[in-house]
Amino acid sequence: MALQVRADARRAEREHPPLGRFLAAGGVRLHFVEAGGSGGPPVVLLHGNAVMAEDFVASGVLGLVAEQRRVVAFDRPGYGYSERPRDRLWTAEAQAAVFAEAFGRLGIERPIVVG
Repeated sequence: MALQVRADARRAEREHPPLGRFLAAGGVRLHFVEAGGSGGPPVVLLHGNAVMAEDFVASGVLGLVAEQRRVVAFDRPGYGYSERPRDRLWTAEAQAAVFAEAFGRLGIERPIVVG
């Protein structure tokens, strides 16, 4: 049963690949969706539990913000399409360190963080 569920999940992901892109930060493969352009500080959207970055797309939030600013929505480690390495405890501080590195890689400076 578990093998069938895993096979079904992999097939569904092949048939419906994630929106956005991936980058490596802090030893984690992070998934993110980016839209918009300049016009003030960038906005970073961080989801809570049991949701993912693509929910910001489906709800229209990402599109609305992108009309005015650059906006980047991340999947937190272990959610959506981002990896969650098991070699550490995923405290708020550990996640913040990963996102600080990701921001640097994407040229995000002084963002407005919403989440």
